[in-house]
Amino acid sequence: MIRTLALTGVLAGALFFAPAAFAGAVLEESYSGMVSLQSTDWEESLDVQQFDEMGGARKLVSICIHLEGAVTGSAGLESLDNSPAKVHVELSAHISLSLNGSSLGVVIPIANDSFNASAFDGIIDFGGSSGMTFSALSASDSADNKLTANDDAFASFIGDGSVKLDGAAMGTSFGSGAGNLVLQFNTQAELAYRITYKYTEVPAPGASILLAGMGLAASRRRR
Repeated sequence: MIRTLALTGVLAGALFFAPAAFAGAVLEESYSGMVSLQSTDWEESLDVQQFDEMGGARKLVSICIHLEGAVTGSAGLESLDNSPAKVHVELSAHISLSLNGSSLGVVIPIANDSFNASAFDGIIDFGGSSGMTFSALSASDSADNKLTANDDAFASFIGDGSVKLDGAAMGTSFGSGAGNLVLQFNTQAELAYRITYKYTEVPAPGASILLAGMGLAASRRRR
């Protein structure tokens, strides 16, 4: 799991206003992980670090979820029709990330190809004039989702431990174009995610008054 920290926002004004400017800045904390390429269908449990409010010193504003999925594999098709047909193949997978049954994101990478098949040549070998083997099909897809305090899943990401997400990849490959078609697929899929917590820091009691006093004092010194 990889953790990264970043600060978004632009400072404006003179240096002595820096504490006040940072008080409302939106900060980011990210965690990422993946499920390596493997044959579908699969389901995996993923532990993601929760957002720690540190006793109220930080307030979670939103959660950005980035999901990437990829599919790769091979496909064999054989037309059994008594006449020529243009046969289409689609290697694909339904890749998802969820929490307690609620979807956090779905991607469906699709790789397409086709060939012109003759009338059945009498041999089911995914070759010859009526068959074809596609050995290097691959595709990728990505999606983004955002959770706020109004979403049911939002609260599950807050704590000082981890939240368990469910990753899954279901093969959805198919072929078409001939009324009598023999199919053979080898479908593999992988998943990668990045969870980004966007938050603000909560000033300690009395800090606002102190910052205001500092700004006033600095303003008087400039006169």
